[in-house]
Order: sequence, then structure tokens, then C-alpha cells
Amino acid sequence: MAVVAIIVALFVVMKIESRSGVSLEALLDPDNFARIRAFAGHEPPGRFAVTVIDIDDATFRHWGQPVATPRGDLFKLIDAASRRQAALVLVDVDVTSAATAQDLDKVTEYLEAYAGRGAEVAPLLLMRRLWYQRENKALRRPASVAVPTYANAARDGMQEALAALEAVVEKAPNLIWSSPLHAKEAGGVVRSWRTVEAVCNPQNAKGARAFLAAAAIAADILEKPDGRAERLVALKGSANAYAQRYCAGGPRSAAVSGGASALPFAASGSLSIPFTFWRDIRGAHAAGTASDASGQAVPAVQLRSALEVLDSDAGLPAGASADFCTGGAMTAADGKQRLSCDLARGRAVLIGATHVDAQDSHVTPLGAMAGVDILANTLLGVRWMAQSDPPRGLPASALWGAILFLACVAAGRAFSAEAATVLIAVGLLIFAIASGYAGLDAATAIAAIKTSLLMYGFYLLASAILAKLLKMLRARRLARARAQSTTQELLP
Repeated sequence: MAVVAIIVALFVVMKIESRSGVSLEALLDPDNFARIRAFAGHEPPGRFAVTVIDIDDATFRHWGQPVATPRGDLFKLIDAASRRQAALVLVDVDVTSAATAQDLDKVTEYLEAYAGRGAEVAPLLLMRRLWYQRENKALRRPASVAVPTYANAARDGMQEALAALEAVVEKAPNLIWSSPLHAKEAGGVVRSWRTVEAVCNPQNAKGARAFLAAAAIAADILEKPDGRAERLVALKGSANAYAQRYCAGGPRSAAVSGGASALPFAASGSLSIPFTFWRDIRGAHAAGTASDASGQAVPAVQLRSALEVLDSDAGLPAGASADFCTGGAMTAADGKQRLSCDLARGRAVLIGATHVDAQDSHVTPLGAMAGVDILANTLLGVRWMAQSDPPRGLPASALWGAILFLACVAAGRAFSAEAATVLIAVGLLIFAIASGYAGLDAATAIAAIKTSLLMYGFYLLASAILAKLLKMLRARRLARARAQSTTQELLP
């Protein structure tokens, strides 16, 4: 009966493959299980709460469809998040891309004033684009990384203006350059991110430098909100020291020491992104709650149009007021209530663009997704990723594969072949969805399932061969015993 069930199952699988074009391997694609987890409302434990201030199509049209994000309005969005007591503000707009030196000077002037407000304002992470050249497939990382200069050397005053901006950010205790460092894998799909990137030959600064991933910096700041300025300064120094070692020929796997984060800041390797937040034509989807900087449970994701935020804070003076949330400024002059401080209080606030001209869409396991939304998913799960530490020397997929194998064996011995097959299939599906709570990303979960099925297949094969051998041995012994008995009967 078991043989008949196996033959029927193989027939069904072949029919599915021939009629739908879906292979059995595709059914075990980690991206499929990543989608199942997201649609089932899977929540990695201990998530950080995020707010996305979206420079969307409505904002883009209201601004008159400019070539670049208006810096004045961008500064107002930063102030809006900071005055609402954000734990950190991440700007997913490269403020160094400017047409003139005067534009860069305006950015420098604003950042200088922002830095001067010290602990009154939230730490500000400024994203930088990086140019990747001559990809080294053997190392699975770019062989050459450069900081864009946009031909600044050919423009009057641009080099000096950029150097002044760099100096302000380098010295400020509440400003830091960063980069998404999302890793595109086979097919250009973004599934993971690197923690640090060293730039050995920057064209706009002397010496080596390193850019920490935004999620790595956020993990450090959000885990322990006290002493954020001191940790940012320590991270800057540690990243620069790492770049010097790396560019001098040091190991790529060397850790970036310093800071309080639990993440290993290493150039080699990557961390998977647990996608739990996405948008479609029905709106945004993000299940459950997350923790703010004080540890309180709050909605995991908040989405606000940049236009709505700008309208809410119209008429407020520039800068972030420390008593905004407790004072009378929450009511505008026309009597309208401004956006609540719950929009940003204790949360990581991301400012990024999703409008039609943003040119910042990437392929992910959940489909096309804007860069700022990928950052939101990364920050949501960064604490979970930091805590996911399998035993040294033993891959998590092998460990869980062995556990699942033992479970398959137990089911096979306790139930009939038909019942065990159904039970194992359902159990493995449940494991693929729920394994995130045990600290497994989708790829590792699928690898564990494949390992367990391979081990169980060999177990069944070995069991069948052993049973056949034992049956043959028993038959031979019985035949030999009968022959001996017959011989003894024939003897006088």
C-alpha cells in the first residue's frame, strides 16, 4: 500500500510540473516561503518600530515635479521627526548630489545648525550612494567601491563645498554617513544586507573610509538610547580604523570594534532581511506591534505622506523644539491639530521617496519594493537578526535538519505510511512559516527542510534495504534449518 501511495504522489507531482510549469524545486524556493510568512502575519520577535515619511506622488506633484528633492522641504521633514522625539532619523536621499556649490553650502549650513542643538535632536543618518565597479564574483563582493563625486572637480567651488560638508558631518556627534548596503543576489533580488563597506580609493577625500549600514547603526542606537552621541562618535572612529586595516590588506572578515551593538560589523558575509512589511494597491501591510526606544509596544509601521507632514507643521519655526510635544504648539494658528507626537516618538523615522521619478525600485521576495521600504523591513528585524546566533561550528540548517529528521522518523514509526506522509508534509509547512520565531530566515528554514527530507529519504532507503537483507538472511537460515532437519530425518 505504501508503494502505491508513493507512486500516486510522484504521478501527481509530475502532472503538476507538466501542466503548470512549476517544478518541485520551485515549490521549495525560499522566496515562496518568505511570501507565505509575510502574508501569514509572521512577526520576528523584538522588532523596532519604524515610521516612513513618504515623498510620494502627491508630494512630488505638489512640488512641481522637481529634478531633485527640494532641500528646504527635506530639512522641514527632518525637523518634524526630531521635534516629535524620534529615536533616530534616517534620510534616504543623498544630500551631496547638488547642482551648484551654493546648494551644498545650504546643506552644510543646515547640518551645522542641527549638530549645534546636541542632544535636543535625534541622531541623523545621512545616506550616501556608492559606486560599485568591477564586481568580483569569486568574493561575492565588489572589487572596487567609490564615493560619487558627480564630476565636482570640474565645477567652480564644488570640491571645497563638499569638503566643508564632509567636515561638519565628521565632527558632529549626532550626524553620521551611512549606506543601505543591500546585497543583490542571483536575478538581482534583494534578500540580504552587508554591515559595512570599505572605500579604499575615494575620489573626494584622502585616505580610506568605511560606511556602516544604516540598519547596523540603528541597532546600536535603538538597543540602548542613552549615550547615543558617544556611541556614534565611537562607531565613526571604529569604522575609519577598520577601513585603514582593510585597505592595508587586512582580513575582510575582521570585525569593526566599538559601539554597543550586538551585530558583528564585518565586511564579509551578509544578514537576511525578514520581510514583514509591503505595499500593494490596497495599501500598506505590516502585522502586529513592535517596540519603541523605551520598550513600549506600539504599531510596527506607520506611513505618512511627506505632504501631510509638511502641511501639519506649516508655520512652525525652523529647528526642533524640545517642548513641542508638551507645549501648545500642537494646535496650529487656524485651530487645526498637528500630527501627534506618536508619529515619531521613540521610533526610527525613515524619510525616502517612492514617487514615479524616484528610480529607487528593487526586486525582493515580495515583489518590487522601494528602497525606503526595504530599509524599513531591515530595521524592523535587525534586533532579531542580531540575536539569531546558531551554535559555533554547526550550521543552523544542519541542526534543524537533524531535528526535523528525527520528527519524520517518529511520525513514520508511529503512524501508517499514508498518515505519516500527510503529517510530515503539514508539519514541514508549519515549520517553514513558524521557524522565524526560532531565529531562522526563510533560506535557512528551506535548507533545513531539504536536509531533513534527504536524510529521511536515505533512512527509508536504508531501512528498506536492511529489511530486505534481513528477510533474505532469515529465509536462508530457515531453508538451511529445514535442510538439516530433513537430513536428520533421513539418517538411520
